[in-house]
Amino acid sequence: MSDVYVYVFDSLRADYVGGELTPHINALAKDGATFMQAFAPATWSHPSAFGIMTGIQPGALGKFGFEDNTINPRKIGLPITVDTLATLFKAAGYHTSGFTTNPFFSAVYGIDRGFDDLPNVLELPYVEYRKPLVDELAPKLTKFRNPLIPLVIGEDLIRIWQERRVRHQKTFTVIWSMDTHDPFYDRTRLENLASEDLPFYKTVTENPTACRELYPGMVHYADAQFGKLIQTIKDEGSYDDATIVVLADHGEGFGDKEQYGHAAQPYDDLIHVPLIIKFPDRIFAGHPSDALVSLLDILPTLCSVYKMKPKTPVHGIDLTQVLAGNSGGHEAIIVDDRTLDEQWRNIGVRTREMKYIYRHWNKPVENMAGMTWRDVWRRLPWHLMMSVRYPAKHPRNVLNSLRAYRDHMQSLYDEWVFDLGSDPEEMD
Repeated sequence: MSDVYVYVFDSLRADYVGGELTPHINALAKDGATFMQAFAPATWSHPSAFGIMTGIQPGALGKFGFEDNTINPRKIGLPITVDTLATLFKAAGYHTSGFTTNPFFSAVYGIDRGFDDLPNVLELPYVEYRKPLVDELAPKLTKFRNPLIPLVIGEDLIRIWQERRVRHQKTFTVIWSMDTHDPFYDRTRLENLASEDLPFYKTVTENPTACRELYPGMVHYADAQFGKLIQTIKDEGSYDDATIVVLADHGEGFGDKEQYGHAAQPYDDLIHVPLIIKFPDRIFAGHPSDALVSLLDILPTLCSVYKMKPKTPVHGIDLTQVLAGNSGGHEAIIVDDRTLDEQWRNIGVRTREMKYIYRHWNKPVENMAGMTWRDVWRRLPWHLMMSVRYPAKHPRNVLNSLRAYRDHMQSLYDEWVFDLGSDPEEMD
């Protein structure tokens, strides 16, 4: 059978795809099926990656995020009893590989199961030439656990894929691009970032307006790198037989509805994503579908095409049945995830007509007696830290303020219901 490619654009909003920014994605859409109403199962990478790779609702797979800023793979790793796209294709005789700088798509979280080649890209010799930039841009890179993460970009991933790919065996490949994820800067001028003092924003919150203005260029650059992969496949004559899945793991908020970045309430800005599948021999070519579908559907769809069967039940559906007119898609899309710090749980239910969002405090009540103000500070969600404006030279005032905030947040929950017919922007 044919080679299979899953190409993920991290944080790519659906409303930025289909126009002049994405000519290479648009060209693929002419050869494949485009799902106009596709939704992510979560609002950030870790749970969404689990859903994409397993076809199972992330909330059913366990826990996500960090506790006390530490990683415990036993708590947040992918259960070993669950099949993934990689384990299934490996069992079917494929060479399986993945390339990304996204730390959530790594061995730490159990995603490596089934992969023959899932390297830590940041440790490969291919990216050595990027390391001098770390020193030049040090003040801009303080947010990142590894300062190389934002400096290894799409052209690097494509070059690594071209160098390491296997040609004597059928292949299953995941490429997870971070070029549409923060930090916000012009990837085409990476080498000039330090010398010309070009705009560079670690997160949307630093300057939402400027980040929104930079984002289209990031999308256009990411699309161009995807085009290099497509051209390579065409040049070697394997394009027609290949299956190519293009998607985003979630969207991005630029301050609308007071949403900045992602890992927040599941408004459509964060969960409505592009999904295009080019099947072998261009089956369903140019076929648009407005059925309600999920990224959870990717695994059962590929299993249907390649005659594979996961050993555990999945929540996704076979999209070839949707395209053939035998299924109308999902009645509702479910989102159930937690924020990165495990403090909040966000639940969303979306139908064609309605959206329900529920958010609640996800941590048990803690006894703060005897804690220093710094202890309390570390235990609060980052968005609450940013909300407190007391200067650090008045620790008693800060502690009192945070205690009051914590007491309030312990009982806080929010819920919203939107009529998407009369309020498609989810504003009222």
